[in-house]
Amino acid sequence: MMKLNQLLKLGGIVLLLSTLLGCGRLWSGGKISLPGREDLFRMTIEQQLHQKYGDAFTVEQIEFEKANMAFHKGTCKAMVSSDRYEGTFTARVDNDMENLTDDYPRLYWNDNIEARVRKALDQVEDLQETEWKVVYVLSEQVWKEEDALDEYLAQGDTYLDLTVTLPADLEQAADTVHQLRDALQEEQLQYAIACSCGGGTVILTEKKGRQPLTDEQVYGKLERSLS
Repeated sequence: MMKLNQLLKLGGIVLLLSTLLGCGRLWSGGKISLPGREDLFRMTIEQQLHQKYGDAFTVEQIEFEKANMAFHKGTCKAMVSSDRYEGTFTARVDNDMENLTDDYPRLYWNDNIEARVRKALDQVEDLQETEWKVVYVLSEQVWKEEDALDEYLAQGDTYLDLTVTLPADLEQAADTVHQLRDALQEEQLQYAIACSCGGGTVILTEKKGRQPLTDEQVYGKLERSLS
């Protein structure tokens, strides 16, 4: 019985050593370090991203975020790099290591999307000032570079956050907004536009899940701001 217990203990130690060695969790002096909380989240995020996309990933930075509402879970947010593309993107899991979301598509589509934005803005007259950025909402959806970009822009969670200054004349402002909306839609871009006109700001949002605005609704918003 004594020999059997010793063999079982030895077998358990060997299994633990094999697991830790396989994970590469060693101190420089050759001493074994049990993975801490951050290590577990790093491994979990890297593994889940690999399962989702098939690429190899490395968590570069990690941050734990507390829940900001009752009955909500805290989260772990990570900055991640890929062996396939340059740059970093954001991934997030709940504190129970579930519900992975990320914005990996920014690494392979951002340049193309920004080119579409510039092309659309170049087609619009009387835009006095513009500020914009492409917003990538963390998503559980799987989009890969070989997928159709038009489909991603129409169905995904990426949109243009745009601020513009419009002419003070109502008809001119309405025509400018009409040109802008047409140009953005031509490029399959979802958007949230803050239009500065007449001392006020008109917000125009057209994204997945929202009812499209009619020209009459847009004109009414501008008219109220300029009156």
